[in-house]
Amino acid sequence: MFSTGGGFEQRLSAPQGDQHYLVRLMPYRDHGEGIGGVVVTIVDASSLAHAERQQQMLLAELNGRVRNMLTAAIDTARDTRQGAGSIEEFSDRLVGRLRSMAQAYGLLSEAEWTSVSLADMAQAELSLIDPSRLDISGPALELQPRQALPVGMILRELASNAARHGALATEEGRISLTWDRTGDRVTLGWHEIGGNGALDGTVNGYGLDLVAAQVEDELHRKVATDFSRDDLVFELSFSLER
Repeated sequence: MFSTGGGFEQRLSAPQGDQHYLVRLMPYRDHGEGIGGVVVTIVDASSLAHAERQQQMLLAELNGRVRNMLTAAIDTARDTRQGAGSIEEFSDRLVGRLRSMAQAYGLLSEAEWTSVSLADMAQAELSLIDPSRLDISGPALELQPRQALPVGMILRELASNAARHGALATEEGRISLTWDRTGDRVTLGWHEIGGNGALDGTVNGYGLDLVAAQVEDELHRKVATDFSRDDLVFELSFSLER
C-alpha cells in the first residue's frame, strides 16, 4: 500500500474506558525517488463515537415510539368502534381521541421526550372547555412520557364524556381538576358539579371504558369513581416514574 503512495486510516478503541482514536498513516516521498517515511496522525474521536452511539440510540427509540404510537392508534380505533352507536359518532370520537394523542405527542416532542408538566398537559387537553367553567389546581409536577400519554388521553376522555353526558351538558355545570403529590405518589381528582342527571352509576354507562383501559394498561391502576345523580368524582392515584 505504501509503495503506491496510498494512506491508511483506522479507528481504535482503548481497552479500558470510553476513548476512541482515529489513526492515519500517510507516506511521503523522499525527493520524488521513493517512500521516505510515514506521517502518523492520531485524532481523539471520542466525541464523534459518542455522537454516533447517541444517534443510534435515538433512532432505535424513535422506531419504538412510532410502533407504540401506531399500536395506540389501532387500539383507540378498535375501542371507539365498540362504543359507537353510529358512523358519525365513531368518526367524531375517533378524531377527538387522535387529536388528544397528537397534542400529547406535541408537548413531549417540544420537551425532547424528557418530561412534560402535568399543568401543561391539562391545559392542552382541556383547552376546548370554557375557562369560566373549569378550575385547575395542583403543584408543579413533571410526568415521564410513558405516563404523560395515558394521563392526557384520560383527561381528554373525561372532558368529552362531560360534554355529552355530564356537567358540561348543562348551562351551570362546572369541572374541577386537582392533583397532589405525596412522595412519589400522585393523586389526581376530577369532580363534576351540576350534571344533568344522565349518570347511571357505572363506568361503562358513562362512556369511561377507554379511561379504564388506559389506567389499567398504562398506569397499572384501577379506576376509582363515585357517582351521585348529578355529580361525578373520578380519582386516580399512581406512582411517578423516574
